[in-house]
Amino acid sequence: MPRDTGAAGGEWTSARVQVEQNRVHMDDADIAAVLVILEELGVEAAATEQITLLKAQWWVLTLHWIGDDLPHLGFDSILTLLGQRVWQHYKAIGKTPPTRIDVHGADDGIISSSGIQSEEPDS
Repeated sequence: MPRDTGAAGGEWTSARVQVEQNRVHMDDADIAAVLVILEELGVEAAATEQITLLKAQWWVLTLHWIGDDLPHLGFDSILTLLGQRVWQHYKAIGKTPPTRIDVHGADDGIISSSGIQSEEPDS
């Protein structure tokens, strides 16, 4: 299934991760912020149009792992950091952040999922 490069530009095959741009929750500035965060965490990334649909009251940041190999063991730590930084971005601009990050493999099955922990105290 072809995947668009979206706002990131360049060849999608050079990206290790593709980030789905959820048009309900992400504008161009949001997707650009997520791509910058991933770059700062050392992950090659590009944007792609949304292809995964999840009907729920919350939303999920969906990534696609590019390649036949699986992410390295430290990737879960990267997802945790990504989640924290994405949460901060959304809270800073007054938008609702995603509740988790799902990473899909080449067969579109979920190969990793990470809940996003808010930094707000429990009410």
